[in-house]
Amino acid sequence: MIVREDMVVRNHCGVHARVATGLTEIAKSDNVEIELVSGGRSVDCRSILEVLSLALTRGSHVEVLIRGEDAEKSLGAVRKLLTGTEADG
Repeated sequence: MIVREDMVVRNHCGVHARVATGLTEIAKSDNVEIELVSGGRSVDCRSILEVLSLALTRGSHVEVLIRGEDAEKSLGAVRKLLTGTEADG
């Protein structure tokens, strides 16, 4: 299964080390591939450094692609980390 969603980073500090660590933990524990795309760059969320290299600040737009059996479940967790909400909007 593949899920895709466009999100706006709403975390007041942007995507900092704690958020990047959370994304990495989701990717590893849920056995999914999480990819963030922003500014023409794509990164694998299994690497904290790759996630941080996007330098996503509050208000940044990011496309989230998740592949794997638990993609839907993982999408909710990723949404909560990036936007602080359960559902976009």
